[in-house]
This record gives sequence, structure tokens and C-alpha cells, in this order.
Amino acid sequence: MQIFDTVRCGLNHTSMNQDRLTEWIESEKKKGLSYNKIGRALGVTGQAVILWRDQKTKKLDTQYLAAIAKYRGETIESTCEWLEVEPPQDAGQAGRIEQLEQEVAKLKEAFGELSEKLAMGVLNPSPLAILLQDALYQGHVDLRRREDQEQFLKLISGVLQDNLLARQILLKILGASPITRRDYPALAESMAAILGQKWTVFHVMNLVDTQPKDPNAP
Repeated sequence: MQIFDTVRCGLNHTSMNQDRLTEWIESEKKKGLSYNKIGRALGVTGQAVILWRDQKTKKLDTQYLAAIAKYRGETIESTCEWLEVEPPQDAGQAGRIEQLEQEVAKLKEAFGELSEKLAMGVLNPSPLAILLQDALYQGHVDLRRREDQEQFLKLISGVLQDNLLARQILLKILGASPITRRDYPALAESMAAILGQKWTVFHVMNLVDTQPKDPNAP
């Protein structure tokens, strides 16, 4: 079934440059990779890869173009240009999803490093970040505790309607990364959800004006 799908896929794309695909597969094979191993990385069988190599497939579906792009470490648009095919209509969406997955992976890694830094006490939050932590502590949210971090993250994820942005805001309040002016709206909205409506963008800006200049701020 997987081979059949590969042969019939890509009905909306023009014929690709099969010579380039063949040359690329052969170059990967010369690196010591089997067709089965190349296929596993691309989500197809080894036999399907052989069909591509032998130019038995004139067109590729979006999922295979995206898989090749990921394998080659480039965007799906670049892969389409390389193979001389029209980018699929959902290429931008596929690229955005992959970008978000990479950003989430980076944030998870950052959270892992953050836990280590918290345990070692080596974070260096800005004056504003310290003030925000203190305000939350007075509101019975102690971000030194993992369970409070998780509750805070859950709450502001719902408020901001963006899990990725919520994680970034938490990291900034904890001092893992600098707070910039672009963060003020999301910071204000997050703080207001817990501490009340006085936490507006203007309130955050006023707090910044009263704090010592952070030499590490961008």
C-alpha cells in the first residue's frame, strides 16, 4: 500500500526533475546507507526509494516532499525548487508546523536547562524579572516551585491562547532569557490574569522606568 501511494501521489504537481532525485539517492547510498534506511527516514519502504531512483515515479505528494526537505535540512520550497516542481499550496503551513515543532523542542531543552539552573541557583534574572517574581509570590505563586510553574504555565497558556508564547514568558520571568519591550503586552496580560487588571502594558512600562538599568537587556 505504501508503494502504491508513492506511485500515485502528487496529482497536483508537475513532473519533477527525476535525474536530480536519482543522483541524490545514489549519493546517499554511497555514504553507506541502505535503501531501507533511507526509506525509514523518509517514511516509505526501501522498495519505494528504489522506484524513485529508477524514475518510476513522476510525481511526489506533499508529505514526501516535506520528508525529503527535512532529511536534507532545508525548506519544502527549496526542495521543490531543486526538483523543479510547483510548491504545494499547503507548503507554507507544513513549513510552519515544522518550525513550531523545532521551537517547542528548543523550549523543552531550555526548560531542562532551567531546572538544572534553578537547582544550582545560578539564574541571573533582571531587576524587572525579580519584581515580577516578587509580585507573583505575594499573589501566592512561588515560581521556585515546579508545581507553581506548571500551574502558572497552564493558566497563562489559556489566557494567551499560545502555549509556545506562554513558555517563553515563564522563562523570561524566571530569568532564563532577557525581557524585551516586545514582551510587555504578553507579560501584562499574564500578570493581570493572576494579580488583577492594574497589570496593564503601561503599568509594566512604569515599573521598568523605576528599575535600575539592566546591563544585559537588549
